[in-house]
Amino acid sequence: MKLRINFATRQRLSPWLCLATVVATGWAGWVWIQYSAVSAELTRTQSEIVKVADARARRTRAMNPEPVRIAPERAHAINAAIGQLNVPWLELTEALEAQRTEGITLLAMQPDAAHSSLLIVAEADRADTLADYAQRLATHPPFRSYVPVKQNQVTALGRPRLQLSFELGWAS
Repeated sequence: MKLRINFATRQRLSPWLCLATVVATGWAGWVWIQYSAVSAELTRTQSEIVKVADARARRTRAMNPEPVRIAPERAHAINAAIGQLNVPWLELTEALEAQRTEGITLLAMQPDAAHSSLLIVAEADRADTLADYAQRLATHPPFRSYVPVKQNQVTALGRPRLQLSFELGWAS
């Protein structure tokens, strides 16, 4: 007699167990998809935050640039140049022309804004004409003072002429 021994019994899986396995697998897949979507959204949001922070930093640097360091000598030279630019040219030239009479030729004007003075070189046939012109200018606003600097005898076009250099101070 032969005895048949079956060590593994064949049992059918329970339908409830199969259903639970399918539901659990579906739920795990859905969780994985949701996790992937949230992870992608988080990555995108972080990159946007970095971009906005970089743009803000650039704007802040543009609005608040680093201070420029200027050497003291250069700053002094710049301030002196600005002072020269602030010479009231229109007012000074109008006053010079208003007091100028026939026979007086203005040769040069050299301003010194730091001392509010104007060095004038004028030429005329007679010394008294130049002296009167300088005195009239000294008493006519915007000028307030007159200091003679130099007087020369020159020959222009074959005739002798007198050149007078004088300094006028103006009220600033």
